[in-house]
Amino acid sequence: MRNVGYELRVGYMTLLSSLSYKDKTVFVYDEIADPDDLSQFYIVVSGQTSTDDSLKCGFSTIDLISFNIIAKYPLGSGTKKDVEMIADSLLGLAIPYPGSTGLSIPSLNIWDTKKITERDLIGESSSERIITKIITIQHKVNHI
Repeated sequence: MRNVGYELRVGYMTLLSSLSYKDKTVFVYDEIADPDDLSQFYIVVSGQTSTDDSLKCGFSTIDLISFNIIAKYPLGSGTKKDVEMIADSLLGLAIPYPGSTGLSIPSLNIWDTKKITERDLIGESSSERIITKIITIQHKVNHI
């Protein structure tokens, strides 16, 4: 058995690398956003968990991975619509058909993918409003 977390994150970084919204690139970060990034929209891939689901015939896991979809606005402005539209694009790439996956990772057989949870957070500082949608996706994975 091996830890497939890194392979899943790299797979998602590759899958989402061409994502754009409102003619702006939506940058994707692994666990921590670049503190110098001034982008209005970005995604942080984070919050992974893995549970052993192996049988005698081979190793398999149930892996969860979360996506923090973030939009920044001047204080007093902004709505959830932007993070919802970016979430729709992300889900369309990640789960193009029920149970399927948009990921292509040669060393893994991902045979079931589904959205598990979705929640919103809204925070404000003295200068900006930050709206975050957190989506968690589950994968059933056979290790090849």
